[in-house]
Amino acid sequence: MTTKITPSVLANTAVTAGTYGDASQIPTIVTDAQGRITSASQQAVAITTSQVSSGTFVDARFVNTGVAATGYGTASSVPKFNVDVKGRITGVVNTAIQIATSQITGYPTFATSATTDTTNAANITTGTLPAARLPTTAVTIGTYGSAAGTSYSRFVVDSYGRITSAANVAIQILPAQVTGLATSATTDTTNADNIGSGTLATARLAASGVVASSQGSQSQSARFTVDAKGRITSANSIPIAISAGSVSGLAAVATSGSYFDLSDKPSIPTVINTLSTGYPIGSIYMNGLNSGNPNTVLGFGTWTAVANTAFTPDINPLYVWMRTA
Repeated sequence: MTTKITPSVLANTAVTAGTYGDASQIPTIVTDAQGRITSASQQAVAITTSQVSSGTFVDARFVNTGVAATGYGTASSVPKFNVDVKGRITGVVNTAIQIATSQITGYPTFATSATTDTTNAANITTGTLPAARLPTTAVTIGTYGSAAGTSYSRFVVDSYGRITSAANVAIQILPAQVTGLATSATTDTTNADNIGSGTLATARLAASGVVASSQGSQSQSARFTVDAKGRITSANSIPIAISAGSVSGLAAVATSGSYFDLSDKPSIPTVINTLSTGYPIGSIYMNGLNSGNPNTVLGFGTWTAVANTAFTPDINPLYVWMRTA
């Protein structure tokens, strides 16, 4: 016979009536020999990652390693990672790409400038820089310095050796800076007072209008006209005319024309006749003061100069003449 046992006839156990186990906890049950639950509790689920064989973990289940959530790596840099023993990224930084030329294959040979710092001008050893690559300065394009030698070029150069300013400057040289100059280079010789030596050549004198000739003789007197500069502007000869009254020491007959004052006086021949008698042909005439021909002194005769060595040689000068006619 089958008898149904109702809960009312069963003895109570120590188990608290309730629901055990959920998504994060599992129930722990103790049963007796009769299959009755004598104890029930629940414990948090605790499993290792090795016990997970399928599925994926949610983000909340991962430990934060401190790595910033962002993109890493650029066209000029690559990311550099630090990984722990669990395979987790614990650090990351961007590192500039640096590739040695020896690591590049399949490219043409690099120019020297690919591995030489040409930002340093000292490393540029050949070639010239085109004018178009030079910056302009404030200098005006043109030619400086005059072909006539009246001006010189003055330049301003900057620390790069470039001309930043240019101008023409008139040449001004002090006399003291010039060697080899004559005194007249610094003395105003347009002022005659500054000409202190030497004589002026005749050709440098202006013509005065005077005819070049000899003026004056025994019977004529030279007459000159002199200007304010002391120059003779005209010259001629005029006959000598002296009245007897203007001559002192003459006898009365020389001024009166009367011979009565010669009465009871010896007669005196004319001077010329007397001298002519005193110097006959062949006679000697000597004069130590006048070198002129005796004819110009005495007024008669033809005379020939004679060497004075035979006559009083201790007297010098002595002019000796012999009458020949």
